[in-house]
Amino acid sequence: MSFTVFCPSSNPRVFPVLITAELAGVPVEMPPFTMGTDNKTPEFLAINPIGRVPAMRTPGGISVWESPALTRAIARSVPAAELAGATPLDAAAVDAWMSVVASDLVPAITSMVTPHLYPSLKYEAEAAAKGRAGMEKVLPVLERVLLSQTYLVGERVTLADVWVVFVLSILMEHILDAPARAAMPNVMRYFTTLAAQPAFAKVLGEVKLYDPIVSAFGVEPPDELERCIPFKWSSDGGCPAPPTDVAWARSFLRRLCAASHREPELISLYALRKPDMVRLVGAAKDVLSRCPNVVEVGVPPAGRVRVVGDLHGNFHDLLHLLAVGGLPSEENIYIFAGDYVDRGNWGVEVVLALFALKLWRPEAVHLLRGNHETSSCVERYGFATEVARKYGSQSLGGFLSAFRELPIAAVVVTAPAVAPGGVAAAAAARGGRGGSRTRGVARPVRRGASGRASARWEAATAASGSGSGRPLPIWERPLVPGERRVLALHGGIWRDRPSSLVPAGAGSGAAARRVALGTLSTLAATPRRAADPEGDAVEDAIWSDPSTGDGAPGGVVANSLRGAGVLYGSGAAERWLRDNRLAGLLRAHEGPDIRATRPGMSDMDAGWAVDMEWPSGAYVATVFSAADYLGRGNAGGYATLAGRDDPAAPQGRGAPMLPAFSSFPSRGRPAGEDWACPPVTEERPMTPRAMG
Repeated sequence: MSFTVFCPSSNPRVFPVLITAELAGVPVEMPPFTMGTDNKTPEFLAINPIGRVPAMRTPGGISVWESPALTRAIARSVPAAELAGATPLDAAAVDAWMSVVASDLVPAITSMVTPHLYPSLKYEAEAAAKGRAGMEKVLPVLERVLLSQTYLVGERVTLADVWVVFVLSILMEHILDAPARAAMPNVMRYFTTLAAQPAFAKVLGEVKLYDPIVSAFGVEPPDELERCIPFKWSSDGGCPAPPTDVAWARSFLRRLCAASHREPELISLYALRKPDMVRLVGAAKDVLSRCPNVVEVGVPPAGRVRVVGDLHGNFHDLLHLLAVGGLPSEENIYIFAGDYVDRGNWGVEVVLALFALKLWRPEAVHLLRGNHETSSCVERYGFATEVARKYGSQSLGGFLSAFRELPIAAVVVTAPAVAPGGVAAAAAARGGRGGSRTRGVARPVRRGASGRASARWEAATAASGSGSGRPLPIWERPLVPGERRVLALHGGIWRDRPSSLVPAGAGSGAAARRVALGTLSTLAATPRRAADPEGDAVEDAIWSDPSTGDGAPGGVVANSLRGAGVLYGSGAAERWLRDNRLAGLLRAHEGPDIRATRPGMSDMDAGWAVDMEWPSGAYVATVFSAADYLGRGNAGGYATLAGRDDPAAPQGRGAPMLPAFSSFPSRGRPAGEDWACPPVTEERPMTPRAMG
């Protein structure tokens, strides 16, 4: 007698079925199965009309589907094993525990773990809160029951144990950290005992208990962290390690993570000594100072550009994001849109990590300035306090000096295919190495089908108005068919010059439309190195917000939310994107706290929102990457722009122009007081430099 189970063998939904079969001594056949194909065939739909896995065909030809039903069918096929319960009352108790698993523990996995494993699935903060509440309700009950029992029902393993141990294996690996495990010794004894039994171990394998250091790339920490060794600088002094040394990058990030779980004052002992910190910040400042205000970033044809929003000292969210999205590389480029510090305990770790990655692979990491990379914000919102505690108050000046060098915006260019010998030949003629460069920022060479679009792209890219051999800046080059340009920055659009603005809500917006808006060239020509940019395009670019109902439906008005920058309505935004030949604007700057005060604007619970979208396909969208910001339970989010040859890229005419958005829950953050975050007050001062 054997059962045939249809499901990919790696799908966790089939694990309880396989454990039950092992315990019952029932052979199970699992033919090769591919989701998306085999589950849509008429043969499979005849077994399970819903199309879900796992499904099973019994020896008698009966179809069974859904994991709990499969485990019951297998258990009842061998009554002597008593897996379904030795008596009717035991069977009822087994069913009760299986019901508890389904109603209270599985939701914790689907809401908190599944979005972590599959970032394309949207993280729902409300569902995660309910899932955690259910888990925290059941685990203490388990602890009390197991104080006097070896098994949940009767004196031997039943389906109740199969399902509880299966769910615990996922919670232990992804959610329950060392303090949580220490609080339930009976559950731990029960879990480790059963997980080691052959039937469980054969299916579950070794369950690695959740550790925030290990989770940041799956690197095992040393048994005892040694004291910090000197930074290994390259011979030229400008890079901490060669770009090929991936082990160094992982090791440095792991060290910062390990130090974040200790007292703040120990960062120089366990992660980075103060002399090396000073050298790292100084080297990053030097590299950033050579960047223009507006950098150009090409989307690799087979790669991706990821745009990350506010991190606000949430270093562990940065680690998770890099673990899911991958380390920066030529095919995996990152743009970080500012607000790295303040309101979180680990802004120093965030900045040191990003500066190190920028030095390590400068053309794959682009750092932009946010409004919190200013002297007034860091003094008010916690970063100054954090620096003083970790490296001494005199170290703050070095960080601020580097912040002043941060570029303001990045134009992400997805280019049409270029015929062989096109741009590459032009670059070679100018002394290039097969790739064109715009103001020091590499743009990968595109090779592909020839045609008028590629010819125009080649001509536009190679053109030089002055005869100097340098490419024209992006805002001076014509847009060619098939090319898309998306602007990434912190806040939003800017005025052409300082001018008075109509207050929000004062009139129909006719006066606001008279305000001249700036262009990319305006921003490129504006000095950016003020400690607190004020009254110019840089101020607007890092402080402004979109508006749908704050008095700017057709134009721009004073930003009463911040006391700095502007509020820009849909009409102004659409015209501005069109005038600057942009397909979209990806911004940061707004988290769940601000959005909660703005009726008519989408919430930021998922870590991203599409704020404006037009029939042309143009859009304005916001990403916010600090999960559980100020305890609000939101997810972190980021956006991905895929290259034309990437399977994830939209294809064909009329394909959607929106990027792919991903959400992730808060993970790995040490418990404790937010000592670097100032208390939130009900009334926020209405001054431009004192509002975040």
